[in-house]
Amino acid sequence: MSSFYFIGYLSAIAFTLRFLVQWIESEKKGRSVVPKAFWWLSITGNVTLFIHSLIQMQFPMSFIQGINGVISWRNLNLMGNRKASFAFVALLFLSISAFCVSYFFLKANGIEEWFSIPTHTFQPDPNRSAPLLLHFFGLIGVFLFNSRFIIQWWQSEKSGVSVLSPLFWWTSLIGGLFSLIYFVSIMDFVNLIGPLFGIVPYARNLMLLRRQTA
Repeated sequence: MSSFYFIGYLSAIAFTLRFLVQWIESEKKGRSVVPKAFWWLSITGNVTLFIHSLIQMQFPMSFIQGINGVISWRNLNLMGNRKASFAFVALLFLSISAFCVSYFFLKANGIEEWFSIPTHTFQPDPNRSAPLLLHFFGLIGVFLFNSRFIIQWWQSEKSGVSVLSPLFWWTSLIGGLFSLIYFVSIMDFVNLIGPLFGIVPYARNLMLLRRQTA
């Protein structure tokens, strides 16, 4: 599995670039904005991390990326004024599909553990384990970090446009810090890149939003 670890780095690059692009565009306009490139890069990262998580036998991450990919696509719909082309039922159907693909892939390969320690060049032991308490802490962080897109999708549906609200950025910042601690602890280099390089853009967007409302 370590020979395919590079796939995860492709997702990390896409996720890092999306916030870099968003940050640059926001600085240019002097306010927090969300460009279309943000969602195209998101979809790229969602797909590659979905594949990476299946290979690494990390069920929660593959399921989450399946959902986030659908949400990214929906935001592109909203930005293209195609509000009627998508419905909650479709989102639910695609999310369930992501769950089924992830779950049955792992079961077909005889995997009982839902979140395996990643195997790569610097961590060749596939049997290495981590304390259950650490996994619990990490999953809280992962849940917070990724629930931001559920929040973002819900707020965008209500407003009819793609938006990144203060709650999105606060959830990104807090969940990112939790996730960073966890992924550093288990030496998951792919999943720690996003939270690590996202901290500054998250904080900066909160500053820009505060300036907009001042």
